[in-house]
Amino acid sequence: MCSSVPVIFSRLRFAVLTRFLLCIPITVWVVGVLAAILHLAPLWRAQLQTPPGWTFTGNVSGSPDYMQYRVWMRQTQETGILVANKFTNEPNQPHLLTLLYYFIGKVSYWLNTTPELVYAYSGSLFALALVVILFSTIRHFLKLS
Repeated sequence: MCSSVPVIFSRLRFAVLTRFLLCIPITVWVVGVLAAILHLAPLWRAQLQTPPGWTFTGNVSGSPDYMQYRVWMRQTQETGILVANKFTNEPNQPHLLTLLYYFIGKVSYWLNTTPELVYAYSGSLFALALVVILFSTIRHFLKLS
């Protein structure tokens, strides 16, 4: 009897999640997919416009921080979830918690692709999720059906 309790709760959670997702109108899903595609559009354009003989590195961001994130995605594969700050002269042990970049690095290893591509495609999934969560939040506070 007790061993079936976790199964019942997991089925209940799945049922609640399914009911939540089914209550989202199709137009919201379409807008979410469009947001995901727009998120990937600069990446696809850069891949298509890379001149012959050149290699596209996956960097479409002008932010200097992005280079740090690229280092972390690769460094976590060597050190685990904690990474050291390699952009300083002082020696230091791994102390920076980088869960997102660890998981992106792991997924890129499993898929045998670059972390930059996994980072870009996971960003498109986050764009889709943002649209759905934003709609749900607005509907909750405005009492829309």
